[in-house]
Amino acid sequence: MRAQGVATTGPGVAADTKPAVSAEAVTPLAVVNLGLTVEEAKKVQRLLRDHWGYYTDKIGGKVGPSTVMALQRWLQATWGYNGEVDGDLGPEARAAFTRMANACPNC
Repeated sequence: MRAQGVATTGPGVAADTKPAVSAEAVTPLAVVNLGLTVEEAKKVQRLLRDHWGYYTDKIGGKVGPSTVMALQRWLQATWGYNGEVDGDLGPEARAAFTRMANACPNC
């Protein structure tokens, strides 16, 4: 059915099923920012900088290698992390982070 040059969906007319963006372009925040909102990540960055001096990069709210390295240094000092400070939040660092989160859920 057409009304003044505008197609409408009706019998026999297929709707456009092409996705608006790729799946890669819609990466969940939990994957790219450790599940933190931008404001929560900024709070973590400020704490790591202001209270412990582990974070020296800009406060931007995106968890990147600098934030992860600061977390690793803090986890080494306080939560039994024995791994490398390399910016990769691998299983050992995640386990230390989990110990911290379980011991201090409102930190």
